[in-house]
Amino acid sequence: MEFEREKTQEEQRSGRDRRRRRVRVRVRRERSEEAPEPLVEPFDRESLRRQVVTRLQTLDTDSTLAWAALLTASGSISIAPWFLGGMIPHAKLFLLLGAIVSAVLMLIRFAVLRELPVRLPRQTQVLLALVLLVGYQLLPLWDHLATYMSHAVNAEEASRIPAVVQAVESGERFPSTTMPSETRQAFAQLLAITLLSLVLVESVSTSARAATAASLLAISGLVMSVMALGQRMDSTAVLFRNDLKISDSPPFGCFVNPNNAAGWLLVCLAAALFVTGAFLGRTVEPGGNTLRARTAGERISLWLVTLMRFMGGLKPLQVGAVLASATLLAAVAGTLSRAGIASGLVLIVVFFFCRTEVQGRGLSLPGLIIVAGMSSLLLLFLELDTAVYSELATLKDPVSATTIRFLHWWDMLPAVLDFPFFGSGAGAYRYSNLPYAGHFTMQWFGHADNQFLEILVESGLVGLALLGLGVWFTLQTSMQLLWAEDDNAYQVRRYLGDRVSGPILALILALSMQNFFDFSFSIPAVIASAVMLVAIQERIREQAFSDELVFAGKRPVRAGVIGKLCRFFPLLVWLIVLSSGVLQVPATWRSVKVYSVWAEARRLTSTPRPSTADFRDRGDEILAGLEEALEVYPEGEMLRRTHAIFLQAMATYSIVQESMSASPPPDADRLILDQRERERYSDYSIRPLCVRFLSPEDADFSGAIRGVFQRSVERYQWPAAYAAELRKNPFARGLAADLFTALQFQPATEHEDGVFANLLFNEPAASQHLSYVGHLRVLSGQVEHGLSLWDLALQYSEEFRAEIIAAASREFGANYAMQRYLPESFEYTSQAALRSAPGPVRDELLNIAEQKWAAGSFEISRNDIQLRARTLIMQERESEGFSILRDALDEAPGDVPHRVLLAELLEVRGYNDSAYREWERIREFDPGYPRISEHLDRLVRLPARTLSRDAGLNLRGRQ
Repeated sequence: MEFEREKTQEEQRSGRDRRRRRVRVRVRRERSEEAPEPLVEPFDRESLRRQVVTRLQTLDTDSTLAWAALLTASGSISIAPWFLGGMIPHAKLFLLLGAIVSAVLMLIRFAVLRELPVRLPRQTQVLLALVLLVGYQLLPLWDHLATYMSHAVNAEEASRIPAVVQAVESGERFPSTTMPSETRQAFAQLLAITLLSLVLVESVSTSARAATAASLLAISGLVMSVMALGQRMDSTAVLFRNDLKISDSPPFGCFVNPNNAAGWLLVCLAAALFVTGAFLGRTVEPGGNTLRARTAGERISLWLVTLMRFMGGLKPLQVGAVLASATLLAAVAGTLSRAGIASGLVLIVVFFFCRTEVQGRGLSLPGLIIVAGMSSLLLLFLELDTAVYSELATLKDPVSATTIRFLHWWDMLPAVLDFPFFGSGAGAYRYSNLPYAGHFTMQWFGHADNQFLEILVESGLVGLALLGLGVWFTLQTSMQLLWAEDDNAYQVRRYLGDRVSGPILALILALSMQNFFDFSFSIPAVIASAVMLVAIQERIREQAFSDELVFAGKRPVRAGVIGKLCRFFPLLVWLIVLSSGVLQVPATWRSVKVYSVWAEARRLTSTPRPSTADFRDRGDEILAGLEEALEVYPEGEMLRRTHAIFLQAMATYSIVQESMSASPPPDADRLILDQRERERYSDYSIRPLCVRFLSPEDADFSGAIRGVFQRSVERYQWPAAYAAELRKNPFARGLAADLFTALQFQPATEHEDGVFANLLFNEPAASQHLSYVGHLRVLSGQVEHGLSLWDLALQYSEEFRAEIIAAASREFGANYAMQRYLPESFEYTSQAALRSAPGPVRDELLNIAEQKWAAGSFEISRNDIQLRARTLIMQERESEGFSILRDALDEAPGDVPHRVLLAELLEVRGYNDSAYREWERIREFDPGYPRISEHLDRLVRLPARTLSRDAGLNLRGRQ
C-alpha cells in the first residue's frame, strides 16, 4: 500500500511538470511570433553612402557655411571679454583663432559657390591701412629710438646711454617702436579684427543673421552685467580665470578696470538697442498727422491711444530686449566710471533722438523714459544710486585725479614733435612716454587715459587721421541710412537701416566722449565688438543703396589686365591677411604659455612689502618657471623685466634669511616669524641697505653687509640681468636706479655714469629716484652733485620734500635743512611734517604749518582740510581734527575720501565702533571701494569704543 501511494504521487508530480513545460514552450512561441523585426540592419556601405549624398544634395551649402562663419566670428567677439576683459593673451589668442577659422569657412564658401569676394568695405580699408602702419613700425630700418627723442626732458643724456653707445658702435638697425613685443601683439590683433570685419560684412546678408550677431553680443553683455552688479553688492572676485589677475583692485564682472568695462558695455548697449528695433518687426510710422488735434486734451488722448496700442502689441521677446537695454544701461552706471556714466546718458539720449525720425516724438520719448526709469529703479534696488550720484558730483571738483591726467597729457605733446607721422610704436605707450614725463605722479601711465592722445603718440598723425577717417565713414553711413531720401526710405527700412543707424550713431558719439578719458579702443574686445556692429551697418548700407548685382557676386568685370587685377584683388587681400594672421599664432600662443608664471611673479613683486612666506615656499619654483618661460618667449620685454625684478626680490630674501640665522629671534610661532621677516625685508631691500652701507656711523654694519650682499648677488645675479635688459631696452622703468645702487657696493666703474644717464633720460620726473640718488651722492662725498639732484627733484614734485629734509638734517644739521628746504605753503609744510619722523624737525614743521593756517592767506581746498585734520590729531588735538572733518561731511555727505580718512583716523585713535560705522557708510556711498569687508571684519573683533560728542562727532556704536 505504501509503495502504490508513493507511485501515485510520483505520477502526479511528473504530470504537473509536463504541463508546466508545455505552457512555457507555448509562451515562448507566442512571444517569438509577436516580436518585431530587428531595428538595426546589417551594415551596408553603399546604403550609407547614398544617405550621405542625399543629405548633402539637400543641404544649402551657401547658407550653412555663411551661418557657421558668422557664429564663429560673432561668438569669438562675444566670449573674448570673459578672459579678464579681453586684455590677457588668452583672449587675444581666442580672438585670433576665431578670426582665422571664420575666414577659412568663408573662403570655402567662395570656393563651393565658385565666386570671389567683390568688396573691401571702407572701414576694412581703414583697418588694412592701420595694419600696414604697424607693420612698418616693426621693420628694422632705424637708429636707436632714443636718438630721435630730441624733445625729451633730458634729451642730452641720450648719447651717454650704454644701449645707444653700443648701437652706434655696432651700426645695428632697430624698429621704430620702444616695445617691439607689444607692437607685435597689436599687429596680431589688428589682423584678427580686419579678418573679422571681412567675414562679418560677407556673412550678415540677411536680417536674421544681423540680429543673431548683435544678439550674441547683447546676451554676453547682459550676463556679465547681472553678475557684475551682484559683485557690487558682495565684492566677489573676478568671475573667470581669477588666478591670472594681478591687481587687487575691485573688479567689475571679468574686467579688472571698471572704466574698460564701461566702454565694452556701451557697445553691448548699442547692440541691445539694435536688437530691440530689429525684433519690433516693422517700423512704426510717425504719428505727427494723427496727433495734430485742435485741443491739447485731444492731442494727449490720441497720443495715449497710440502709445497703448504700440505697447500692447509688443511680444515677450521684444519686452526682453527692452529689459536687456535697461539692465545694460544700469550696468554702465554701476561701473562708477564718471566718463562711462556720462557717455551712457549721451548714448541713450542720442539714440531716442534718432528714433524720432522713424517713430516720431510721441513714441520715442516714452521709450526713453521707460528705459531710463527701469535703469534707475534697478540702481535703487541695488542701492547704487547714492554711489552713482557721488561719482557724478565729483565732476565739479576742480582739483581731482583728472588734474594729473591733464599734466601728463601736456608732457606728452612734445613726443609728437619727435615722431610726428608714424608714432613711437603701437602698444608701446607705457615705455615711450617716460622720457617726456616732466611732472611727477605716483602712477606709471601704462596708457594715456586719452585714446586720441595715445594714438597720436603711438601711431602719429597718420594713425590719428586713419582713426578719424573710420569714425567719419561710420557717421556718414549712419546719417545716410537714418535720413534717407524719400525715394530710398522704404528700401532703407526694409534692410533695418533705421534700426542699426541710431544705435551706432549714438555709440560713436558716446565712445568718442568716453575715450577722451579712457583707452577703450586699445582693448581688442571693445574695438572688435564695435567693428562687428559697424560691419553690420556697412552691409545694410550696401544692400539699401547699391546695385543688386554687387550682392550676388556678379559685378561686371572690366576687360584687360587691370580688370582681372581688380577682380582678384579682394581675394588677394583675404589671403594675405589670413596668412599673416596664421603666422602670428605661434607668438601669441607662446605669450599664453608664459602668462601664468609671469602673472604670479608680477603679483609678488608689485607690493612694497610682499609676503616672505611666498618666497620661502614657492620662490625657487617661480624663478625656475620664469627661466623656462624666457626660453619659450625670449622676445617679451615685460617678461624679461619681471624676471630681473624677481631675481632681486629673491636676493633680498636670501639676505633676510642670512640675517635671521645670524641673530635668531627667541622662540616664536610661525606667524610672528613671518611678520619679522616681512619687516626685515623692507629694511634689507637694496635702497635702505645701500644708505646704511654708505653711512659713516654704520661702519661696522658696512663691513659685514658687503659680504652678505655679494653672496646674494652670486646666487641671484640680478644686477647682470638689469644691465642686460637695459642694453636691450633702455626704456625699462625702475631698473636704472636699483642698478646704480648695486654699483655702489663695488669700486667705481665706467658703467656707473652710463646707468645714471639712463636714469635721468628715462625717468626725469621720478623724484623718488632723484632724491634717493642725491642722498647716495652726498654720502659718497659728491655733495654738490647730490644737492643739485635734490633741487631738481623738488622742481618736479613736493612729494619727497620730507625725505630730503630728513636726509639733509642727518648729514648737515636741522638748521641747514630747514633753511634750505623749508616749504612755502601750508600744504607742502603739512605734508613734510606728516612724512617726517618724530623729532625737532617735525615739531618745527608743525609749528610753521599752524602759523600758515592761522594767517589764512590761501584758499582752503579739500586736500587742505584733510591735511589740517591729520596734523591736529598728530598734535593730540583730536577734538579739533575730527570736528573739521565733520563740518566738511555735513556739507558733502557723499565725499568718500573724507569718510575714508575719518574712518582711518578713528581706528588709529582706538574708536573702533565709530570707525565701523564710518566704513558702513562708505559701503553705502561706494560699494566697490577696496577691502571694506577686511576693515569691518577686523574692527568687529576689536574692543568696542565709540567717539563721544565731546570729541567732535555724534556717532552711534553698532548694535
